[in-house]
Amino acid sequence: MFLYPAPGVHESFRITTDAQPNPLLCSVLLISPSNQILLLHRVQSSKSFPSAHVFPGGNLESEQDGEIPGPEDAMRHEDSMVYRLAAIRECFEESGILLAKKLGSSSELIKLSDELLGEGRRSIYENKVGFKDWVAQHGGYPDTENAPSNFHPEDLAKQREELLDFVKGGDPPWAEKCMSPNGLYSREHDGRVVMSANYPGLELEGSGRRGDAERVMLMHYRKGVPRNPEVRWRKDMVKDHDKNKERL
Repeated sequence: MFLYPAPGVHESFRITTDAQPNPLLCSVLLISPSNQILLLHRVQSSKSFPSAHVFPGGNLESEQDGEIPGPEDAMRHEDSMVYRLAAIRECFEESGILLAKKLGSSSELIKLSDELLGEGRRSIYENKVGFKDWVAQHGGYPDTENAPSNFHPEDLAKQREELLDFVKGGDPPWAEKCMSPNGLYSREHDGRVVMSANYPGLELEGSGRRGDAERVMLMHYRKGVPRNPEVRWRKDMVKDHDKNKERL
């Protein structure tokens, strides 16, 4: 399951002073046969969300992933091959997990030695070779179609379907939500900022796209860096004793 596009979540939240577009981001939700979900642990020294657990993902790169939609392109906020390819590439670079199938097969993943995988990760990260070219050299192609696998036993398959139903459900569906955290107020008793998850971002104002109206985010800001994020139900925040809660 691909999470795309990330610009709706991040881009207008990090508006730069020179008004230049921020890099587009993408993520992938990777579910194992036993229904475990892959999360990566960010380093403590990271400038953004240090020590947080996140899905694999990162910046789109035109050299690796193809033509990137421009700021005025409607496809900038829609599923497309460039987002999917970037998500698979970033997953490989960050975790060593290669989501690629054998040429001529619609289901069999290619299997390479740890040595080859390590060399490939370094070469692709350093832009010494294109990701698609490297995969092709080893007899495969990136699994951008996200074809479902067969899961056994039945209870695991049922859990997986329930998870996918949740991701695809909602109003709007989670796969179509665009969330650019928008500050509502700062809580007096703990200093945490309460942020709306319903704002779609500057680029999508007036488009009819929206995020999640039922939840809000709380986080601390230290030296401009968000820390200790927490998601809460908006209805529960109404019980907050802070006098600024009416801004909800």
